[in-house]
Amino acid sequence: MEDYVKPTEFCDCDCEEITRKAEELTKNASSPKEAAVAVFNYVRDQIPLAMGKIAEKASDTMHEGQGHCVTKTNLQIAPFRALGIPARYHQVKLHKDILKWIISDSFYKRMGE
Repeated sequence: MEDYVKPTEFCDCDCEEITRKAEELTKNASSPKEAAVAVFNYVRDQIPLAMGKIAEKASDTMHEGQGHCVTKTNLQIAPFRALGIPARYHQVKLHKDILKWIISDSFYKRMGE
C-alpha cells in the first residue's frame, strides 16, 4: 500500500496547494471514509467535465477548475494520497460510441475506434 500514497508525475500529492486543499476539504471529517467522500464530492461537484490536455498534474487541473476523466482522476487521487489514504488509478478502454452524446461531433469524427 505504500506505493499508493506516493507522488507520481501527474499525481503531485506532495504539492503544497494540494495538501492545503485536502486539509480544507476534510477538516470536519471524522474518519478516512468521510474524508474520501468530501474529496470525491469536491471533484465531482466543483470541477466541471471539459475536454483539455490529455496529461496534466493534479494541481494544474485544480488551478484550471475543470478537467476530463483522466485529469479529474489525477485531482481526486492526489488529495487522498496527501491525506495518507491509499489510492490508485485503473483505466478502461471505451468504444467511442459511448462518448458520442457528451462530446462535439467534430471531435467524435476525429477519434479513432
